[in-house]
Amino acid sequence: MPTGLEQCCEHTMPTTMPTIGCPVQFGQIWRLGIQIKQANASFPTPADIIDLSDWTTLLAAATPPANNQILLTPISPDGKTGLFGSKITPGAVITQGGGDSTTRGGVPANIGREWSKYEANLYSISDEYTALMMDLLDCGKQLTVYFINTYGQIIAKKRTATSFEGFDILSGFLADRAVEGEFVRDMNALSFMIEKGYSKAFYVSPMTNFANTIVNP
Repeated sequence: MPTGLEQCCEHTMPTTMPTIGCPVQFGQIWRLGIQIKQANASFPTPADIIDLSDWTTLLAAATPPANNQILLTPISPDGKTGLFGSKITPGAVITQGGGDSTTRGGVPANIGREWSKYEANLYSISDEYTALMMDLLDCGKQLTVYFINTYGQIIAKKRTATSFEGFDILSGFLADRAVEGEFVRDMNALSFMIEKGYSKAFYVSPMTNFANTIVNP
């Protein structure tokens, strides 16, 4: 039996292995939807998450950070205003010990994993939007995030096999405006940490024809 720092995980192998289908890609993340964590899934079915009326209701709720509103990052038809440079850096393994007799064979013991880090830049956003985003990230409540890619696919966390919510995030920060001159767009750097193990339960929706055109009221 495992002892000491070694972890014991009781796990039964599935009777059937998952089918390996088409490749699954997040693609280029083009927009974010940030929401205060809700008691229930905001999208109870796969049909709901790609239903414009569901999104319209959530976007029309009270001004954030109140209630259940989803605050979208802005986008402009000419592509000059909005979210660019999105990337997620996966969290590293957390180890303990190693190189001595505190672990078996002197091998470091894996005791956990770090949260992953999301980073992007928001270009040429208004002061009103900057204030909304800063207030939401600083509100002290648990926040969640939805990703929307350039194909209009919505990427969410599976709350159950068929209901969806945003991924938990922490340490959200929107920096003040960086200004470099006449021919360089002003920019606000955005970052937050995404819950560890987020890759274990995500959903990439079918393509929509509205996700990259809807705007917050």
